[in-house]
Amino acid sequence: MSNSTAQACLETQVLGYPLWVYYTAEGIASATFEKPAAMPAGEADADLEEMAQMIRNAVAAYNAGDYEAVEYVKRMADSRSGGYYGLAQDAMDSIPAGTTVSYSELAYMAGNPKAHRAAASACANNPIPIFRPCHRVVTKDHKLGGFAFDVAIKAKLLAHEGSQL
Repeated sequence: MSNSTAQACLETQVLGYPLWVYYTAEGIASATFEKPAAMPAGEADADLEEMAQMIRNAVAAYNAGDYEAVEYVKRMADSRSGGYYGLAQDAMDSIPAGTTVSYSELAYMAGNPKAHRAAASACANNPIPIFRPCHRVVTKDHKLGGFAFDVAIKAKLLAHEGSQL
């Protein structure tokens, strides 16, 4: 029987960059390109191991060119922010691989065209980068803009997906 509150963390590689993914048997909770100070080990649990394998497979598929594989990994309900940030994060999910939208376009997609700064903040506060494609949001003049971890990672992700800036 699964311990539904058990959380584990695994380290994987996205295009050569280490990515740490926190998850439970129900789905991913967060992901980071910054090495955590401590990582929950998780107890031996078949459901946790199944989720870990799903994450590993999705990341491997992404690295091999199946850009949407990571977007279909199950997510915890709290892997989405509340309020407007949550609406903007939901809108990120609709940005296809190989394309980009501006922060202004994301604001429009989230229902508030004037909230481009809030849309940028929603990207910066995305708890599951890669799994929710905040890296596909750029400035209105098609420059990279920011990325919570390193814009070099964002550039490599976009190039891998075939996006033209």
